[in-house]
Amino acid sequence: METYRRNTTLTTFDIPYNKIGSEGAKMISDMLKERKAPPLESLNLYWNEIGLDGSKELVETLCSQGSAAHPFHLGLGMNSVGPESAILIAEMMKEKDNILTLNLTNCKIGDEGGMAIAQALRSTKRFTLLNIDNAGLRDQPIIAIAEAFIDNPTITYACARGNDITGMGTSACIKANLNSGGRVFSQRS
Repeated sequence: METYRRNTTLTTFDIPYNKIGSEGAKMISDMLKERKAPPLESLNLYWNEIGLDGSKELVETLCSQGSAAHPFHLGLGMNSVGPESAILIAEMMKEKDNILTLNLTNCKIGDEGGMAIAQALRSTKRFTLLNIDNAGLRDQPIIAIAEAFIDNPTITYACARGNDITGMGTSACIKANLNSGGRVFSQRS
């Protein structure tokens, strides 16, 4: 970790499958605050058991440091970040328009987090890819995300498999694909 703090050229921080937990996420957050180098272009913490506390602190740090001039890719899949972190991420997307891709697979963001992400997708001008597989979403947020996908041509791919949707949510996904001009909205129950 000390090496990363001193590294002035590192733009990608990719440490999936390490079970760093909330404490590890807080350490990364502290390093990002102390770092004197250019901002990250990619942060992937896939499957690290960072949980709500760690993800909230990490996202708050990213929000405070990020700017539209420094877009990045954010991968938090397979961590139980919950709706609160998803809402913080959505706020950052709206305010700074600096997230290019977002992976919240199996993050338990629920309907509240899904609705916040859907609202953010309507305002972002550079966002390209969303993965919300098994995120604990039901029809309402899936419909809102599918509608945002149709309305925002910068989003080239969205994946929402394994969520708890009925025919209404499936219909919205099909409509998103039919009205997307070749972009892909992937969904299977």
